Amino acid sequence: MQARELVVVHRAAIRRVAGSHGVAEIRWWPPAEDEDASVDFLVDGGLDCLRALRLDLERELGCRVAIYLADRAPDQVLEVAHELADPDRRGGA
Repeated sequence: MQARELVVVHRAAIRRVAGSHGVAEIRWWPPAEDEDASVDFLVDGGLDCLRALRLDLERELGCRVAIYLADRAPDQVLEVAHELADPDRRGGA
């Protein structure tokens, strides 16, 4: 399964895991959308433990995960990152 599919299928679980680690916002960042090897995320907010978050997301998704801090990411990365907000709260988008 490609990264995009993993993120769509597991959106609620990703948000649940992130929230359990104190993450206020998590966004999917596809540096190489066709790459099956890993899923990259940008996180914002009071993160409890970066390593524990990564391990829990890897367990949930069944693939490697990379975590980047949004406040340290270049603007061009933030522009292409995809929000993982609940689609029901955004009018179904």
